[in-house]
Amino acid sequence: MPNITKNLINGKSLYHYSNDIVWSCRHYASLTKKEEHPYSIYIYNNSCVFMAGSFLEAKLNELTAQVFDNGPGNTDRECGILKIIHDERKSLSLKSKWNLISSTLGGQIWDSSKDPFQSFDLIISLRNELVHYKPEYEEVSNPSVKKINDLVARFKSKGFVSIIEPEKEYWVTTLLSSAELSSWISSIVCEFDMKFDFFLTGKEFTKMDETIYKVTQASANPWVSKI
Repeated sequence: MPNITKNLINGKSLYHYSNDIVWSCRHYASLTKKEEHPYSIYIYNNSCVFMAGSFLEAKLNELTAQVFDNGPGNTDRECGILKIIHDERKSLSLKSKWNLISSTLGGQIWDSSKDPFQSFDLIISLRNELVHYKPEYEEVSNPSVKKINDLVARFKSKGFVSIIEPEKEYWVTTLLSSAELSSWISSIVCEFDMKFDFFLTGKEFTKMDETIYKVTQASANPWVSKI
């Protein structure tokens, strides 16, 4: 379902593409659960990785764009800092942007040693490894980023067989042919989407907040399985 914010003062609208990313990840997760062919699962997982890796960047940019336009509910100091971040958004890394916003609003600094930050780091590393794929002739196939080996070990599948070397395993196919990978990725993306405001502001996240989010999401788009 399209998510659009309209400024009632100037009539302008902002499209929330991050919402489409969440639905896409959930959709790929539901497809892989029902799919039996390894190569179809492989394609769905590739798509899910690429979409998920873009989620937080889009979400943060949408937040600063909203404040830049009208700054509802923020102090003058917060609006000033967030507008600077909005102006410099192309030059800031995801973690730098997150830390600047969360420190301004009183939220959590990015901590790569704790979930869900640690897991999202893995998703970004995997996305980057695939986007900037650098193949080598090698006897044993391993990703260049060592921490991705943890994902390979966790989600290792039989993959699909190469006609040239049917007995050899490649980390790309054994990982991305896992029927569980997209479900895990989707769960991380949904957690960030659900707790986004709470992570960035430090406000308490309650069971009621969780229930409201899940009910809203489950009823908004019926072709995706429930969280």
